[in-house]
Amino acid sequence: MLVAGVLALVLFLRTVGERRADRADVPDARAAHPEPALALRPSNAEPTEPGDAASTRTAAEPTTVELTFRVLDYESDAPIASARLRTFEDSAPGTWTADERGECVVTVPAGASRFRMHVEADGYMHLALSWWPDPSMALHLARATTLIGRLLAADTGEALPGASIALPWDDCASAKAVADLAGRYELANVPLHFPDTAVLLKATGFADQRREFELRSDEPRIEQDFRLQRGIEIHGHVVDWVSGAGIADAMVERLTTEADGAFRGWLEGDLTAPTLEVRVAAREFCELAARIDSARIGDELLFRLPRGAVVEGVVRDGSGSPVPNASVAVRRDHDELTRRRARGIAMEPPAGEPLPEGWELKPWASVSMDSTDGEGRYRIENVVPWGQVLSVSAEADGYAEASRTIEAVGGPEEVTEVDLVLEPDATVAVPETALLGTLRLNGAAFDTARGHVRWKGATRSGEDWFNRGSFFAEVEPGALTLDVEVIGLPAGLEGSHVELASVPAELFVDLRMPTRPITGRVTYADGSAASGVDLKACWCKTSVSAKTAADGSFALAVPDEDQPYEVVATVPNDGASVADVRAGATDVNLVLQVPGRLLFRAVDAVTHAPIDELDLGLGWKRREQARFHHWDVYHLVPDAEGWMEDQLPAGRLDLIAATSETDHVPLLLEDVLVPAAGEPPRLELALARGFRVHVALAEGLEPPPPEVEIVLVEEAYFEQVQALPETDSWDGGPLGNAVVRRFVYFEGQQRTCELAALGPGRYRFKVEPPDIVVEPESVTLVEGENPPIELRWRYAK
Repeated sequence: MLVAGVLALVLFLRTVGERRADRADVPDARAAHPEPALALRPSNAEPTEPGDAASTRTAAEPTTVELTFRVLDYESDAPIASARLRTFEDSAPGTWTADERGECVVTVPAGASRFRMHVEADGYMHLALSWWPDPSMALHLARATTLIGRLLAADTGEALPGASIALPWDDCASAKAVADLAGRYELANVPLHFPDTAVLLKATGFADQRREFELRSDEPRIEQDFRLQRGIEIHGHVVDWVSGAGIADAMVERLTTEADGAFRGWLEGDLTAPTLEVRVAAREFCELAARIDSARIGDELLFRLPRGAVVEGVVRDGSGSPVPNASVAVRRDHDELTRRRARGIAMEPPAGEPLPEGWELKPWASVSMDSTDGEGRYRIENVVPWGQVLSVSAEADGYAEASRTIEAVGGPEEVTEVDLVLEPDATVAVPETALLGTLRLNGAAFDTARGHVRWKGATRSGEDWFNRGSFFAEVEPGALTLDVEVIGLPAGLEGSHVELASVPAELFVDLRMPTRPITGRVTYADGSAASGVDLKACWCKTSVSAKTAADGSFALAVPDEDQPYEVVATVPNDGASVADVRAGATDVNLVLQVPGRLLFRAVDAVTHAPIDELDLGLGWKRREQARFHHWDVYHLVPDAEGWMEDQLPAGRLDLIAATSETDHVPLLLEDVLVPAAGEPPRLELALARGFRVHVALAEGLEPPPPEVEIVLVEEAYFEQVQALPETDSWDGGPLGNAVVRRFVYFEGQQRTCELAALGPGRYRFKVEPPDIVVEPESVTLVEGENPPIELRWRYAK
């Protein structure tokens, strides 16, 4: 698949993690860079490279080369006959038309490193490329529609003449529309059936807004109104911390400063919230995370950004020779801070001017690091000024890592010299090469296998643990022997010992062992067959899998061992299981609840602004159950109205919704009916904004040791929120990821911390490990201002 802006093409792989990372960037990466709607797919066409046999270049006079491209439908992979490809003055201007196979031969200058090409076809979204496209990758076009409708104010419904709607990845004139006096717009070239369709909405008096959705219609014209949320107007200046000079092109959230550092505009937010969180960034300055009190939002705001402090030096080996290409990083030395805290050593306040409470400076490039040059020198220019107790560490191939603790760095652009010495690492006396291995069991993928692989070369050996059926090991080049052992399977399986003459790029380890099937059937509670259901037979956190046939029957080939298996059937957001099943068992029957469908969306209870599905954590349970089940919605794509559709067990359920990044109070909805048939109901989850509470250490007490974790939990959910020591994590229960906003944590010399997303009610402190006692054990919070909670802790007697 492939999509691009008129002058830029961006490769795109959509994952939850990548989308979260994009949204965390400051300035907003989505606003700064076009986001594609499609991506490259491999083509069956043979690539034609400049200078190959298909080129028209001659030895005497190299001029042009012919490249063959294929243009295909994004959904069906069918060729798009009569697609048109056009090149411009930066190559060989011309227009070419694809044949019935979707193929088109384009002539471009030989040796060109990049050129522009425009691809279009009737009824499809056009595509523009601005670099050398790879002919081995097909050009996929999405079918397109024209959106028509009105741009309206969300709170009053009034028309917004002059408001604009645009496609963020396309800067063609046709990719933007401006509303007329009645608020009506018409926007062409909008992709159909594509899950990452997005529009940007702008209007005076409103924050710039981005809406992501999928158009699930096939109509050539689709009517769709968009309602814009009013913004919070802010204005002020961004200036250099030292000189006070304005900083041009700084980003205050999505607002850009003028030449004198001035900014004015509207941000997304809730005027009823006590604070507005603002992120300020500028190239080569430290990033600032600021929290503005609601009473000051209308004032002239001043954001001061410092340039980074500098840490520089030389990395040498034990003989005094410089070490090139060493990686050097500066970060907080948490180990040293822990040691000092345990010894009761107090830290002096930082030398710089204190920031307001809740404000924080960060490195402008996320991390503070550099690589040494040929003389072993490094220079890290983005260290947060006045930082205390920092670790400067270096590592390089063939050397053991070295580090030094420094007490503090200076102010903006002040230099701290730190030299480091690396000693040879005896464990890497010979070169290493990477070995990627994948396990198969009786010819089928074994992606649940966990265990370890032991390898031995001519001079060295090693051992690596693996899970999910694959391993990555740094091994000695040359001949190797490997022995693979899988937890839950006997040692010495056929195929587990592998002898290699050399290290391959990828190795498949084919394990073989006798199996016997577990057979049975999966049905729904109404007696109907459950076809296509995922099944697993599990043992020792390992499993084999299969799917049910059309009549619900299944066969799971499990190791023929005298051990119990658990057979698990899963459907979206539900499942059933049978324990203590033996190899060869028959008539193993599982019954699933009849599924139902539900349309839902989450909004702010006051502003009715949509809540990002990536910020949303949901849970469900049957009325008679005590614990909520996690309801994963990250993979869902809303329609243009924000509605998402998912499957839950039919019947009456309790639902809970929480947010992990905004201050919304968890919302509990009881006795929600999910029908087994018919039109799915629409459920709007309106989450109210909560408040924040400070927790302060009692006078004379040091902060708890870092291994102690304290979290404030609603009394109703106390038993469901649990520490998981084996994975060093927490199960947030009905709170989901929102539990991270409830941890009591004292950083550095701070004796207070702030907990968020709280509502009126009774709360209890949950502590891990349990031999720590905190007081008070519980607190009652009320709407509005709450006094700080004075916290005491001690070891249980």
